[in-house]
Amino acid sequence: MVVTELERITADPAGAAGRVWRRLGRDEWQTLPEALDNPDGERLYQVQLREARRRQAQREAAHREAQ
Repeated sequence: MVVTELERITADPAGAAGRVWRRLGRDEWQTLPEALDNPDGERLYQVQLREARRRQAQREAAHREAQ
């Protein structure tokens, strides 16, 4: 289930296209496509793993550049 608040929609410059949607059971506000495509279970694990690897690669690249 995806929910929002009228106040969030009117306050966000992007309106309903902004990060004003929340999938119940999750803590973060998202865009509607993100909230509707919010993965669960194994798919969620794979998405989080890819994101963690991407962040690690960015940190390593920044470290190499700093040296």
